[in-house]
Amino acid sequence: MSLIRRVIMRLRLRKEKSEKNPEEFLQRRGEKAQPKIDMPDTLLTHTVVTPPHRVSNLRRVHVRMPRNETVAERIYREAYDEVQRWNHHYWIEHNRLFQRERARFVMENSPAGNPQQLDANKMAVFYKRFLNDNQEKHWRYNLEWYHRHFSLLPLDVRARWSRLKIDFFGVRHQSRR
Repeated sequence: MSLIRRVIMRLRLRKEKSEKNPEEFLQRRGEKAQPKIDMPDTLLTHTVVTPPHRVSNLRRVHVRMPRNETVAERIYREAYDEVQRWNHHYWIEHNRLFQRERARFVMENSPAGNPQQLDANKMAVFYKRFLNDNQEKHWRYNLEWYHRHFSLLPLDVRARWSRLKIDFFGVRHQSRR
């Protein structure tokens, strides 16, 4: 067996072992595994960004929720969460449609049922057609995205103003708890 093949086999074995037990793999490298995050406690002090979702490829942002959250801060946080849910839903649907269309294109255009044989030029035809077919949908999404995010600005200003009043002046008219 050649040296290159032996090295490749060793790398594959290491990868398989690291996928089976990532904590052991990290310990061998001298690194610590990421601790499990207790979301409710962490959200009291930090804004948390999750790993990308497997379908939508979006990272969920959990906005910090302090114990003494004002009404304005709660309204902003809930509106922000709603915008994220809408965005997440759109990209899940879009990416599923993309994967279905892509699989159909590959099966229709692959020689002898071998999907690995399509080159970049053939796939470029699919990508262009998919973008052209969904252009209006993308335009509507972009307009709605801007509308929803700009509508968050006044809510954010109100939330920051309410926090500023509490921090500097000790004024608290309404509270969450």
